[in-house]
Amino acid sequence: MPSALAIRSAAADDLPGLLALYRELHPDDAGLDQTLASERFAAIRAQPGMTIFIGFANGIAAASVTLVVVPNLTRNGAPYALIENVVTGVAYRRRGYAGALIKHAN
Repeated sequence: MPSALAIRSAAADDLPGLLALYRELHPDDAGLDQTLASERFAAIRAQPGMTIFIGFANGIAAASVTLVVVPNLTRNGAPYALIENVVTGVAYRRRGYAGALIKHAN
């Protein structure tokens, strides 16, 4: 993991930084209403098996990934995982942050 990156699960007060990263991921999307964004973020955080990991560089949300672990009826019941919304802020790209987050999510 790059030494300047601190990774942890997203907390309720991380929403503004996360939304800023998502604006870089999809700059043409209209921004979510703050009330709706807060409701959706709370639902995501409460969803079993779903985690948003954020990488912080000097206290700033620099990158994130969303991990979804899905229960399964095949492979002897072994769950599988999906990784989505991988984004690194423009100012933090080419430092290995996305790779570090994906590795952390595994």
